[in-house]
Amino acid sequence: MGRRNRRSPDPAYRQILHGVPAADFSSDELLYLLRNVRAHKLYGFSPVE
Repeated sequence: MGRRNRRSPDPAYRQILHGVPAADFSSDELLYLLRNVRAHKLYGFSPVE
């Protein structure tokens, strides 16, 4: 674990599949989308609740 890279073209996150680096993503390429929105909280409910 380390700090994420804030410069857009440089990779900030890496996907690892079966121990092999598969893809690099910048912080502009990832989104946090809520599945089940809660009116009074920042985060949504998980799919099982």
